[in-house]
Order: sequence, then C-alpha cells, then structure tokens
Amino acid sequence: MSPERRNQRALVVSPRWGEQARRWLLARGVLDLTLRPGVVQRELHLPVQGDPGPELPPFPCRWESSTFVPFPSRAPRSFHDLAQVPEEYRQWLPRSYDVVGDIVVLRIPPPLAGQASRLGDALLRFVPGARLVAWDHGVAGPERKRRLEIVAGQGSLKTTHVENGLRLEVDLERAYFSPRLASEHARVAGLSRDGERVLDLFSGLAPFSLTLLSRLRHAASVAVDSNPGAIELARENASRARVSERFQAVCADAGEYLAAQAPAAYDRVIANLPHEAYKYAVQVGRVVKVGGQLHAYEIVPRGLRSRFEEALSAPGPEQGSWLLRDRRKVHGYSPREDLLGITLERTR
Repeated sequence: MSPERRNQRALVVSPRWGEQARRWLLARGVLDLTLRPGVVQRELHLPVQGDPGPELPPFPCRWESSTFVPFPSRAPRSFHDLAQVPEEYRQWLPRSYDVVGDIVVLRIPPPLAGQASRLGDALLRFVPGARLVAWDHGVAGPERKRRLEIVAGQGSLKTTHVENGLRLEVDLERAYFSPRLASEHARVAGLSRDGERVLDLFSGLAPFSLTLLSRLRHAASVAVDSNPGAIELARENASRARVSERFQAVCADAGEYLAAQAPAAYDRVIANLPHEAYKYAVQVGRVVKVGGQLHAYEIVPRGLRSRFEEALSAPGPEQGSWLLRDRRKVHGYSPREDLLGITLERTR
C-alpha cells in the first residue's frame, strides 16, 4: 500500500540552496519533520508548517503548495528527535532532565537559551503525561529554592510525585525536591532497623524520613530544614502517609539545632546538603550513637575524596572513630563532578 500523500505549503529552492534553506526553516521552527522533502523538475520542495515570519530568506526561492509523502512513522528515541532547533545548536542539547509528577525540569546550556521554548515543546510531546516544562536556573538562597522559569505547558509548579510507594505533594516554587535520589531514599530505609531514632538534616520535603517511617512501624524521625515551606510540606506529606505520630518536622538552622542536641542522641543521621554538609561534619558526628550510622551526600570533583569523610577522619577527640561502610557515585553532577554518597559507622 502506498503511503498517504499530503498537500502542504512548501519552500521551493534549487538543490544548491537546499542545506541553507533547511537550516533557515529549522531556525524558525517551521520545517515539518514528519514529511519527506520532494524533488519536482530538479527543484527541491521543503515542507513548511506554521508562519516563518516576515523576514525574507537570503537565497533564491519561492512559496507554493506541494504534495509530500510522510516519513515512515517511528517512535522518537529521545526528545532530541522532536526538538526543532538549528543544526549548529544540536551539540548543546541536554542529555538529561528530571520528571517530578507531571512537571519536567531541565537545565539549559547558555548557547541554547534562545531555544528554550522549542526544547519545552519537544519535551511536552516526548514525556508521557507531561503538563509543564520548567527551566532550572539553579538553587539559590538559604532556603535552597530552585529558580524555575516555565518554558512550555501551563498551570502551577505544584504536583503529586510518586516514588517508593509514597505519594508526595510537591511545590517546586516553595521547596527543593529531586527525583534522582529515589533509590537512595529506599536504600537508607532498607539499612535501617525498626525502633531507630533518626535525624534527617537539610530534609526538604523529608522523603528520606517518610520512606523510612512508611516501612518501619516503630522507628521515629526528626526532620530539620531552614525553609518553612519545605517543613510545612513535610508535615502535610507525613499526615498523608499516616506517620505523623512518629515524625517531627523542625524549622531551624542545622548548626543551631545540632548544638542543642545531647551527644549520641540518634541511631542514624542523614546529611543531604551536597555543597556544604561537610561544614557540619564534626557537629553531625557528635550526635550519632556508637554503632549508629551516618549517611552524607556531597558533590565532589571526580576522583577526589569527600570532604565530609576527611573531616571525620582527622585526629581529634570530638570526631570519634568511624568505619567507612560504603562510598559510591550516586549520579553524575557535571562533566567533572559526581554526587557521592558515603555511609560511615561510629565505632567509638
């Protein structure tokens, strides 16, 4: 059976101008990539969708209606296949993005800043169930909030995210949340023993605590964060998970909170502040019981040791003695940096 033919607007050029014409249409996002270009009487016909604007092409051409054959349908392998950006920019297309509920979050390299809406449109088409695409301009301020710009879709930055059997209400404007740590949330919960007392520092929405408490019926956790929005969301999610009786959320500076705690007060401590947690290492170590464990996350130049681990390994009476149980790359952070996860056990 021959493929269905389609009449559509075309940009007609001599083949010698074909590549320049293709790039010109791509730069304006109007080249129809679903249709195969045609050749009629030694002229190239390029399929066009939408309005290319008032600017005239800088090469000999004309506009007319033409007949095209669709390309054989195949599922796109990545959103790159759907992104209508000029060829010279394709080397900068992001390789990864985060999906939080029905929101897609991605970082856009500076050379692609002018193509943000086209990347957003491609992701809306590629990611199943996506409602909105947001450009992540980084985390800023003491409350660790992402600076997000909506580039495609509609609605608010509130969503429901499901991981490890939990339904978490997330508001990306109010509190930082990363879906990339879902396996770590489950891993720490799997290492924990029922009846433990846990301290979850820099907790955000407290997914570490909530995952752990949902699996262990007699454990208790205190989550500490300086962002009141994150603490409010953590309490709401604890109520939904029916663990509120064993969960305490405290809005406080981590250093001030640790200074007020008794030594060896917790069986397990989680410190997830990848750029700065090492500054609190000695304070954190002081509140871990002998035999208890500490989980720290840090962004480290590839091949180097965690500064958190180094701080607790330095000689001194306040550090205690520690056994390294695990050190691993959680995921890449940049071309030269990784997010490391370390698990240390206090032996004295």
